Formats: sequence, C-alpha cells, structure tokens
Amino acid sequence: MPDLKIRELFCPCWRDDADPEQGFEYLYLNEDNYAKLEAREATLGFFDRGSFVEKLGGWARTVVTGRARLGGIPMGVIAVECRTVENIIPADPANPTSEEQVLQESGTVWYPNSAYKTAQAIANFNNGEQLPLMIFANWRGFSGGQRNIYFEVLKYGAYIDDALTKYKQPVFVYIIPNSEQRGGAWILVDPTINPEMMEVYADSNPKSKIKQQLEARERLLLPVYMQIAVQFADLHDRAGRMAAKGVICREVQWTTTCEHLYYRLKRQLLEEAPRRRISTVVPTITRDEQQQLLHEWFANEENDDEFEDDKMVAAWLEQKTDRVEELFGKWKAKVETENMVQHVSSASDDALLAALQSLSPERREQVLSSLQ
Repeated sequence: MPDLKIRELFCPCWRDDADPEQGFEYLYLNEDNYAKLEAREATLGFFDRGSFVEKLGGWARTVVTGRARLGGIPMGVIAVECRTVENIIPADPANPTSEEQVLQESGTVWYPNSAYKTAQAIANFNNGEQLPLMIFANWRGFSGGQRNIYFEVLKYGAYIDDALTKYKQPVFVYIIPNSEQRGGAWILVDPTINPEMMEVYADSNPKSKIKQQLEARERLLLPVYMQIAVQFADLHDRAGRMAAKGVICREVQWTTTCEHLYYRLKRQLLEEAPRRRISTVVPTITRDEQQQLLHEWFANEENDDEFEDDKMVAAWLEQKTDRVEELFGKWKAKVETENMVQHVSSASDDALLAALQSLSPERREQVLSSLQ
C-alpha cells in the first residue's frame, strides 16, 4: 500500500489546503444517522468513505449500530441518535380492542429496546466476527419511567455490562465533542469493566451538564458565586480532570481522533499475536507482565521512550516480525531452562535416574557428557 497521508486514507476528499477544523466541530447525528460516521463527498467523517453499513436499523433507533472500516481495519460501531424518534408498537391482530401505539423516545437515552440492541450488537461483534469495537459515547443515562422500569431497562443495561466484560477484542470509547455523558451511563463506559481491552478517550470540549443546570438558576445567584460555581463545575467536566482521575486514558482532539485511534488499534492488533504465544508458554502471565515483556524487547531494538508512540511500535511489530520471533524464541528458551532447573533441583535421585533411563542412548550420553 502506498504511503498515504492519514487524512487521505480516512477521508479521500481531504485536501492539503483544507481547514483542519472543517467537518470536525460536532459529531451530533442531526442530519441523518451517519452524518459524521463516515467520509462523504462533501464532508469529512471518522471512518473510511462508504464503509459504514448499519445493522438493525429499523429497531430501537435511539442507538445506531453497524460495521465500518478505520484505515482499512474492520470495526463494530455503536453511536447515539441525538434526535427524538418514534417507536411504533403495532396493534395485536389477535386482540380486536388493541390499538397501535406511537411512543416518543428521546435521543441520547437508553430505553429497554435500545439497551438490548446495544448489548446484542456488542455480543455479535465479539462472538461472531471478533471485531474491534468503537463506541461514540453521548448518553444522558437510562430512561427511568415506570413503564421502562417495568419493561426491564435495568436488566438490559446489565446485559451491556456483561457483553463488555466478556469482550476479547480492543474496545475504544470516545466521548464526543459537546457530549452529555453522565448518570448511570458512565457505569457502562468505565474502562474498569474490562481493563485489559477497554480504553476511554475524550475530546477537550465535552458539554458540561453541571454548568447547564447552574445556568438555569443564574438569576438567583450572586455574580461572584456564579463565577465560582461555573468554574468549579467546568474543571470537573473537562477532559484534563477526567484523565487526572483515571476515568479516561487521555484527551484526544476530535480532529486527530482518526489518526490516533487508527494507530492505537493497529498496534493492539499486532501485539495480540506475540501476547497469545507468550500465554502458551506461561499461561498464568498477566496482561501487564506481557506488556512489560514487549517493552523490554522493544527497548533492545529502539529508543525506550518511543514505546508510548503507537505509530512507532506498530511499525516495529509490522516490519520486524523476524526479530520479534527471535526475541520470543530466546525468552521461551530462558523460561524453559528456568523451569527445568527448578524441577531438577527439587527432584529425588530416583526420579532423576528414571528420567535418564527414559532417554535414548544417544541423548543420555549427550546429557552425561555435558554434565562432566
């Protein structure tokens, strides 16, 4: 593949002289469900042009689910419909007295049907296709009306938690610009649900809901207290504060999200092969220990400080597969040697004698000669 600029790869309509902010100010799906999900002829978007295909589009329309490609890498996608939509419940043909019901469902809210749709999509992406997952977060929470509680909205919300806990592929959650992520919805995008696979990022300008609530009482507060309250609320809603508290991994500007998450995803996918081979040698090894081992291998070949650079690490894993294989072989031989020494040192004389006798004559002679 030719060495394309990242904007050309994601958005073929991108021009070098284009305004870098154009098309990236908002992610609200206010024109159609995919207004900013994919690049189109006249606009810029997140995924490769023409790659987004919606699934389950006619059901639970407050959530948008589908599949797309990011720099050629297939991904599952979950986004939010920000407009109010109609949920039409047809009349029961078996009941002559029943009537069609038309319910209004607000955008950015999980209802029983949309929560179940979200959980089902996550399970399908994980179990069936094993796709990395991209979630554009902008939920105000779950609908708490008596009707929705009766129809088990909390149970279906728990299904989302279960599906994310079991996810075996990389999961990226991006809190979009001017978003309203809050309430119970925070629980389901918390990376501690699945710390090995989930990463959360945020734009530097999420909408402050605490600030909005204070604005409604602006005329009742003294100006000095208003300024203090707004500043305090704003500091807690900013990406920098969320990153400092460990709620998100880091702040990522919307204009650079494509590039950042593309190389992040590419790195994670390339790391999975050596991680799995490491696990076959030491099944009890943790993911953090695997990461430390990969860090040591990288530091032997490249600048140690560049291990945090996803683009550099992805290029190293992709271009130096033979060297990675060699480093893995040396580590495997070292582990096997340490295990053998540990077993031999604790074995009885009878066990050692039985082990020697089980060897072929040539191999036994080789071992005895090396011990002399």
